[in-house]
Amino acid sequence: MGIAAFLLLCVHLEMAQRYLFYYREQQQLFVYDLSFFCERYLTHGGLSLFVSQFIIQFFTMPYVGAIVTAAFGVLTAFFLWLALRKINNSVYLFPLCFLPVLFQVGALYDYYYYYHGYVGFCLMTGCLYLYTLFAEKLGWVGRLVCAVVMSALVYLLLGPIGIMFAIAVLLYDLLRKYDKAYLQVIPIGIVLLIGFFLIVSGNVQSSRLAFLNDGYYEPIIEPIFFFEYSWLALIGLILVFGIFKIFPKAKPLWNILLSLVFFVFVVSLFSTASKQNKQSLYDLVELKHYVVTEQWDALLQSPAAWKNNYLNRNLYNLALSHKGRLLSNLFDLEQYSPITLIVQGDYTEKVPDLTTMLSHIYYQMGNVGASMNKAFDSFVGSRYGNPTMVKILVKANLIYGAYELADKYISLLEKTWAYADWAKEQRHFLYNDDAVNADSEYGPKRKGLPKEDYFIFHKGPYVDMLDLLDAGSTDLGTRDYAIAFVLLAKDGKSIKRFVEDYYGTEIMKDVPVIMQQALIAVSEDDLDYCRMHGVTQETINGYEAYKIAYLNARSSGKNPASALKRDYRRTYWYYYMFVGVQGT
Repeated sequence: MGIAAFLLLCVHLEMAQRYLFYYREQQQLFVYDLSFFCERYLTHGGLSLFVSQFIIQFFTMPYVGAIVTAAFGVLTAFFLWLALRKINNSVYLFPLCFLPVLFQVGALYDYYYYYHGYVGFCLMTGCLYLYTLFAEKLGWVGRLVCAVVMSALVYLLLGPIGIMFAIAVLLYDLLRKYDKAYLQVIPIGIVLLIGFFLIVSGNVQSSRLAFLNDGYYEPIIEPIFFFEYSWLALIGLILVFGIFKIFPKAKPLWNILLSLVFFVFVVSLFSTASKQNKQSLYDLVELKHYVVTEQWDALLQSPAAWKNNYLNRNLYNLALSHKGRLLSNLFDLEQYSPITLIVQGDYTEKVPDLTTMLSHIYYQMGNVGASMNKAFDSFVGSRYGNPTMVKILVKANLIYGAYELADKYISLLEKTWAYADWAKEQRHFLYNDDAVNADSEYGPKRKGLPKEDYFIFHKGPYVDMLDLLDAGSTDLGTRDYAIAFVLLAKDGKSIKRFVEDYYGTEIMKDVPVIMQQALIAVSEDDLDYCRMHGVTQETINGYEAYKIAYLNARSSGKNPASALKRDYRRTYWYYYMFVGVQGT
């Protein structure tokens, strides 16, 4: 049964949380360094945090997250069974041991719930089983001392789950009818005292974080009640084992039937309850994985990218740019305004998930200063770091020639498991301007750096990109994003000015077809002007065909937007005429 449970849970996790495991790896930086270890892990719950983050660093590899999480889950259920069968060894109760585990699995759907809450729960059940081994051989004094010491250690090393350990010990002793079992309230009191001391000393922010499962959740957010289900299920499980002692021992056939009934009950309850916690942003998590791993084709082919969502569309357009197809395939999916290229607004400064995304987009735009600014905000704004943002900080500082800072970030990544090789490769660029200038990625971006101090953007994405182009940038990402931005804004004057300034230069030797269509749309009455600025006769003929189709639709009483959509929705003319620009 254990193997079957492991396989089922493994398959479920791989199907339901595959990209969340990759995402969790990006939400921490595990560094092999003693000072780092002391600073991060010598704290309340430090052992569970260390074990979880050590494991998570390997989540870059496919299937590892699902396999390890399933193994922890099955191990937790077995620890509970081995401990609680001493109260009631009826085999049909075994499936119920998975209920607290599955609620923990359900909690992992929310990426604000830290993985060390799951690991801590597993390690706590192992400690509970260990206590039951000692308890059988000790008198009431020994059991009390053992419970006090273990409760304090579990609380200090594993975090808030320590209070559940103390409660479980009390219930276990009472149901086992041990002598003076009621004295096991003392370990609960000890844990409470330690917790209040940690709060008063400033090591824990509040009683909610000290004594509830909330302690494993993002501190600035208060989770829904669902996150307490696994703890409540553990208490209920212990009580059920005790209550079912009143029933006679079941025969083998009844054991099988009741086991199946309880198995179905557990799965059904988990399925119903976990729906409360499934995240609507899972699609974005998947797309961000493709960005981090630079799987641009996979991103473009993912159904998640096709959904009508600004953030998803930002990443879809980012992938198009990396493939050199931003302009040729701009209207493959619906666009509404420049906001589908890059989200803007004050709220983007406060959400690490958005700042990481914006760092990637600004970097592709060639706006290295803005990218570096967002990467730094993301790195310091995330609780446990972000390795990809450190990589961008390395790249940005190399481009700027800030080699001392680049060396600092390279040294940090060299102490990691997954990024050490990449970091060592970057050492070739340190204090080597010729190597940076000759690099296909760094060279064009350095060439476009303005002479003025340009650490952060300050004029808006489009004007900043013009500054980069005027400074001499030959980065096609910068040019294509600038063109796409002005097209989606439907800014006729800027469209004409861009063509007048850059047509025939190294930046735009030939006018892209989509820009030709835009130039006709804003200069329909002056086709000679259009021809002088790179519009081909083929494009002009296409526009004449578009106008005929439009007039035919009008004369036949059809809605032109609907009638022309199939054949012309990928043209700028259709966008210019029928799509309203939404605010940025």
